[in-house]
Amino acid sequence: MKQFRKRILCILAAAALSMGGVLPQSTPFSVLRPALTAGAESTEDFSYTVNADGTGVTVVKWIGTGDTAEIPGTVDGIPVTEIGSWAFFKCTGLTSVSLPDSVTSIGSNAFNSCEGLTEMILPAALKSIDSGAFISCTGLTGLVIPDGVTSIGVSAFGSCAALKSIVIPESVSFIGGSAFSGTAWLSAMQAQNPLVTVNDILIDGTAASGSVNVSSGVTCIADLAFSGCRAMTDILLPDTVKSIGESAFVNCSGLKSVPIPERVTVIGSDAFNGCTSLTEIEIPDSVEDIGGKAFFGCEKLASVKLPAGLTAVRNGLFQSCSALAAIQIPAGVKAIENMAFLGCVSLTEVVLPDGVQSIGMYTFARCSGLKKLTVPDSVTSIDLQAFIATPDVVISGNAGSYAESYAMQTGKPFDVFSGVSLTLSDDLGLNFCVRGMDAEEAADYKMIFSGACEEDGADTALCEKQGRYCATANVSANNMGKDIIAQLYKMKDEKWEPVSELTYSVSRYLGEVEPEADWSAGKAEAFESLRKTVVRYGAVSHAYFSSPDDIPAVTNHTGEINAVNAEGGLVFEPSFASGQATLALVLNAKLAVRLYVKNLTEGEEAVLGKKTLTAKKAENGKWYFEVTGIKPTQLADKVTVTFSGTDYSFAPLSWCYRVVNQDGAPDMDTAMANILYEYYANAAAFVNA
Repeated sequence: MKQFRKRILCILAAAALSMGGVLPQSTPFSVLRPALTAGAESTEDFSYTVNADGTGVTVVKWIGTGDTAEIPGTVDGIPVTEIGSWAFFKCTGLTSVSLPDSVTSIGSNAFNSCEGLTEMILPAALKSIDSGAFISCTGLTGLVIPDGVTSIGVSAFGSCAALKSIVIPESVSFIGGSAFSGTAWLSAMQAQNPLVTVNDILIDGTAASGSVNVSSGVTCIADLAFSGCRAMTDILLPDTVKSIGESAFVNCSGLKSVPIPERVTVIGSDAFNGCTSLTEIEIPDSVEDIGGKAFFGCEKLASVKLPAGLTAVRNGLFQSCSALAAIQIPAGVKAIENMAFLGCVSLTEVVLPDGVQSIGMYTFARCSGLKKLTVPDSVTSIDLQAFIATPDVVISGNAGSYAESYAMQTGKPFDVFSGVSLTLSDDLGLNFCVRGMDAEEAADYKMIFSGACEEDGADTALCEKQGRYCATANVSANNMGKDIIAQLYKMKDEKWEPVSELTYSVSRYLGEVEPEADWSAGKAEAFESLRKTVVRYGAVSHAYFSSPDDIPAVTNHTGEINAVNAEGGLVFEPSFASGQATLALVLNAKLAVRLYVKNLTEGEEAVLGKKTLTAKKAENGKWYFEVTGIKPTQLADKVTVTFSGTDYSFAPLSWCYRVVNQDGAPDMDTAMANILYEYYANAAAFVNA
């Protein structure tokens, strides 16, 4: 018996597929459910089931003989309310079927391929006709759908070639795609107007061409309404339209423009699938949902504006949209579903808003041009195959986030850096800042720098600076053009593991940095002057130590330097004039001043404010006290070093004063003195702006 049922299963399934039957939406095996339903009972002519609540009977399968079928109003006193799916499938000998007025529903494919059926009176209580209910009933010539029916399913009367007369009541509010395709009635309607409309539902426009204007009053573009209409180039929808059905414009390969009215709330799946000429589309905020694969294969679609209320980017929504170069995901989106951007080879960067929770399978697969994907902390699930054949993508996110763990697990590059900033302290410093970190998390990370900086090769802790956690690489001015590589490591399972890497230089920063948006015009102007000065300072410093004969030209600031020294009382004190002490600037490390005192020896100490300075020995054998920690804005500040009862007062600009007023001073020293003054003047102007 089991073998017999398996054989019947295969035969019926094959027959359904060969006849083009419309399968129910629930499961591909439901085509056999009526014949195999447990507890089905039979009369002489049909098998049936009683609904669970005992209030209605469903006709499961017609097993009667003869050319007419009459279904009684009741079975064992219970009213017959439904003709089940596939109940009369391929009953080709039937010419007439009589249904009782108690029937409210005709199931999917109920009369599929009843080719001999010529007469059919539908019951007065009928409410719905499901998908494919009368598909391929080639003998039907006329039909009256009773008032009260609200829905007619997909292909319900498809391929009923002889059906030339059909009455559709105003109660029908839903008509599925291709409900009347292949009927004489539809052909006659198309001859009158290529846009066939029933009850304000545009059910068919496949015969349209060129520029199409849909008349006002239409509220719905039905499923498959313009399917395969390749001759249409653009369409204007009225503002009365509220919904665009599934596959409404599928394979309209000539369609270039579709303005979406602001009352539309739903765009069905596959709505614009295969619209290969569509270049841009703007979807109003009234749209609440866009079905899967709605823009699948729109290979010229380069610009899309998504609605603010969207909650999901559905399966395959932009799959194979090879021209799509940018996309802004609305703030309310929670999920980026499977294959949503698969094959979008022109995408270069995507930023997911905070609130997105999941990224599905193959979501960004084969996005060969994608360089950066920013993932918020709200994401807790990313499929392992999300980035198949996307070789250059870098995942960007916060320290400690799921995105960081995913990147470490899959070996994808991870960018945790929020950017770099420049510190103008006693040395030029590049701050490498990390996103999403607090004091507790910072303890689990460290930075290792490599390159021309003081921290080369050393572990560097992350410290808070203006609300962000950073590690600073100190760079001398002559190395501004050299790259610094910052590598972030995280302690995991008692082992330091690499997390992220960023390469930058001071010169690159100066070339890219722009004024902040909230700065005043004066602040922005002062910033631009400072930026240019730092660039010149770097060029002079580089030449000073590498090629003194190629020192760049610098504006002569002798007058300004003298004025600053005179105003601040910084002209050399008698001890300097007598040759008791001399000044030198340290320029190839941190900006510092060295005070060389005559007859100074090892171990001697001087006082600078609350600090004690200990004598150091230079390479030339002379001893000096070093004043460090000088910021560019402090180059004119007076410094007093007390040694052996004598006060030595000066400012770093005192060195500049001595150089510019010295006959025969080397060009390299003169250039450095003038650029240091510019550095000071512009830094002070910026801070005070």
